[in-house]
Amino acid sequence: MSSVNASLSQTDNSWLAAYATWRDNPDVYCKTMLPEAFPLPWSPFHRDVFSAYLSPLRLVEILAPRGTGKTVTTIHGLGTHSVLFDPACTNRGNIVIVAKTDDEAVDRTDAIRRELETNDRIKSFFGTMKGNGNWGKEKFDISNPALRIQCRVGGRGVGSALRGVLAGTSRVSKMFLDDLTKKQEAEDPEIGRQHLQWLLREALPTLDPRWGRAFMLATMVGPYSLATLVSKLPEWYVKFYSIID
Repeated sequence: MSSVNASLSQTDNSWLAAYATWRDNPDVYCKTMLPEAFPLPWSPFHRDVFSAYLSPLRLVEILAPRGTGKTVTTIHGLGTHSVLFDPACTNRGNIVIVAKTDDEAVDRTDAIRRELETNDRIKSFFGTMKGNGNWGKEKFDISNPALRIQCRVGGRGVGSALRGVLAGTSRVSKMFLDDLTKKQEAEDPEIGRQHLQWLLREALPTLDPRWGRAFMLATMVGPYSLATLVSKLPEWYVKFYSIID
């Protein structure tokens, strides 16, 4: 009987060690749980993304050219990691994905839902995440009593009303903003003004004042893109990578 208990104890210790490693090292988590999404070696850009994500910085913007994997890093990587490991999200948290349009935001949100529902690596380690609440493309409620995970994930397009995301749950724990400006809009100062006003007056005020955080990974597509305008705000931590980098 003692040998059985020892074996179970070793299993528990291995589980806890793996959990702690992935919690503290999102790069290792991505390579282990999402190898198809992250087949290449990490670049300095990705290292900076993970470093900012693990830091206490509240407002983060990282700018990089197209083709650097911003969306997959934001959604598949940081999005699923937040659901599984961030205490601000796992304990009745609220994650909001913002994209150029409602349709794109729904696609990004559904990518997280499908990863949690169908990824065999995640399921074998964490079990099922599907609760009895919402489980749709644009909004879903995660529930895993064994791991004490209860979290909502929803998507919105830039400029959309966000007051509804608070219904029945906590204020926003994490807001991921993924390439918010269409190229043809980036030359229009009025559209830029409207988007910035929406961000400052509608979106950011939904963040939980204690631990709510916003992450923007974007490309500067023009002088009036939201990414360009945000890069000039002193309260944001901004890191810029040129196409040469």
